[in-house]
Amino acid sequence: MANHVVPNAHRVLRVDGTVSPGFRWVDPSMAMDPVKLLQSEGVEFDDHNHANPNQRITTDDLAQLLSVEIDEPVPTLPVSGGGTDGFAAQLAQHQPPAVVDGVTRVLERWIEAGGELDFGSGNETSCFLMSTVGDATRACIWPLTIYPSGRGEVVFQHLARRPPFDDRALREELRQKLNTVDGIDLPAVKIELRPSFPLGVLAATDAQSSLADCLTWFRRTCLDGGHDR
Repeated sequence: MANHVVPNAHRVLRVDGTVSPGFRWVDPSMAMDPVKLLQSEGVEFDDHNHANPNQRITTDDLAQLLSVEIDEPVPTLPVSGGGTDGFAAQLAQHQPPAVVDGVTRVLERWIEAGGELDFGSGNETSCFLMSTVGDATRACIWPLTIYPSGRGEVVFQHLARRPPFDDRALREELRQKLNTVDGIDLPAVKIELRPSFPLGVLAATDAQSSLADCLTWFRRTCLDGGHDR
């Protein structure tokens, strides 16, 4: 990209959200600081010029924006014990005890609200928070996928095709409720994508409780079809 004309190549940052030390414009007459340009385009930076990781566009985000079909996880119930054990083991391997405890408490609250859990079958055992809709007997919608390596993925992209959250206003309400959790900041521009937040936020008791409250609201909304808001 340093040697070819690529639209908006200045938006490609290093993994830590900083501009490459060797960055240069293809047009030698261009002298603007790339950080200042990015800020003018709405990218947030901290005091050390690290871009807000919540604003990062992932590979899945790009695929969605380009209308490229990607494989969608299709959870199957009931949950097998092996999936539960695999997820728990990987979570303990990758996360400190405070985060493991926080994730466990949130999942317990989800089950108390009548939700169910299902698990992926890849090398990383992801956990899907599944819910029924209305009086259906099969769980078919999920707001959140938890990856033991360290992120919680909010699946707006999939919710957009599943009543009652095919209503954009309901998805926006969910985004705003999630953003009340300290440490979660889901940009409005990702309302059609699958933004993530770091599982580390769940080390805090208040964040655990706030997220569990959001998920309980999601569950109630599914049961009443979005009518009692």
